[in-house]
Amino acid sequence: MPPPQADSRGAPEKKRRHDGAQFLVNHGATVVGNDTLTFEKRPPLIFAPTFQVFPVHMLLIADNGINIIENFFLEELASAEAYEFLLVVPPLKIRGGSGSALRAFALVPRGDDD
Repeated sequence: MPPPQADSRGAPEKKRRHDGAQFLVNHGATVVGNDTLTFEKRPPLIFAPTFQVFPVHMLLIADNGINIIENFFLEELASAEAYEFLLVVPPLKIRGGSGSALRAFALVPRGDDD
């Protein structure tokens, strides 16, 4: 298998993603999310110093209890320049499940001109 690709600074991309997840852990994140189909680069493998599958998922979910929310539609919040909002994420009640679809929504405070 070829070595991981490096960025312009020479840091392996997979290492950066794991370091980014560790940053979120260190700074008290309780939930993380993004607007892509998957939170982790594919294939989600690290070979050194030990073989790991889904290392970012394992660090966040298994090791630290931080849930990952994927595939958010954030374009409307970005176009409204809504940088502060309350994110409501009611999960489906699935006994024994490890994930589910969500009906998440953002509550955005009204501006002074609204």
